[in-house]
Amino acid sequence: MVSPSAAIAAALAKLPAERLRKLNAQGELHLQHLKVNDIVADDLHLQLNAREGSVQTRQGIGRFYGGRYSGGVDLDAKGGDTAVALTEKIDQADIEAILKLIGSKIGMSGVLTGSAALQGRGKDLKQIRQGLKGKLAFGLKDGAISDVKFLKIINQGIGLLNQAPLPAGYGGGLKFSEISGSDSLAGSILRSDDLLVKAPLFRMTGSGFTNVDTGLADYRFVTHLVKAQATTATEPEKFHSTPIVVNMSGTLEDPRYRLDMKALLTEKNKAKIEKFLDKNTDKIDKLKDKLDKKLGPGVGDLLDRLF
Repeated sequence: MVSPSAAIAAALAKLPAERLRKLNAQGELHLQHLKVNDIVADDLHLQLNAREGSVQTRQGIGRFYGGRYSGGVDLDAKGGDTAVALTEKIDQADIEAILKLIGSKIGMSGVLTGSAALQGRGKDLKQIRQGLKGKLAFGLKDGAISDVKFLKIINQGIGLLNQAPLPAGYGGGLKFSEISGSDSLAGSILRSDDLLVKAPLFRMTGSGFTNVDTGLADYRFVTHLVKAQATTATEPEKFHSTPIVVNMSGTLEDPRYRLDMKALLTEKNKAKIEKFLDKNTDKIDKLKDKLDKKLGPGVGDLLDRLF
């Protein structure tokens, strides 16, 4: 399944530029109810304006799995290449129903709001697809991810920090109040640097990329455990200083997780190292001077890099 704007853009881009330049049409279509290949939508409308190689569509769905959808496509075939721009927005939709609809194995629930703005240019659909670029953003509210493997990795890190493990209820999935992020698309690479997960017992940030052609993914997640919940609206939550870092590889459908032991141990001992350096500054400076005299200038700088 592809989105309405993407489907319209792909269909138009398949037409020869000469044919698009000859197209002269205006129209508007309204449908009260539509069901195609198990896709159910109500209150649909489509507007089309085409003249001398310039095509514009605006489409919307008033009721789509608990939410709403709107989008648009602008195509320009007046020059040598065909330029395509598409926008989409989905608001308050049931992500679990949508994932089942497209046959995804990702187990996730929650209320989805998202947007996309993409542009491409080329002589045919393949070139346009290869050069596609733009921005995407999404937000999920009050849901869960039924990924037990990820939670087991988090609990391993918690155990190494001598903290209490996540409650047994988390074994059925990661419950969250919010998941959000924005992505940049360049060709087949979808990259994100600001993934955020808010759960009752921790906050998680993430970054990485997905190859939308192959499905391969590579992400790094940093989790901070909540030390104390906020008691008032103005008081921030307090977090444990040592983060739990998890690296994800494989695909989004079949991810593989690995606890970053190096990051965990480094952060766990960071406070001890800093305390040692503060107490032994004079000794370390003297050691650097001796190294410079015996082994040559610059050796002391190497010691600085170690600390």
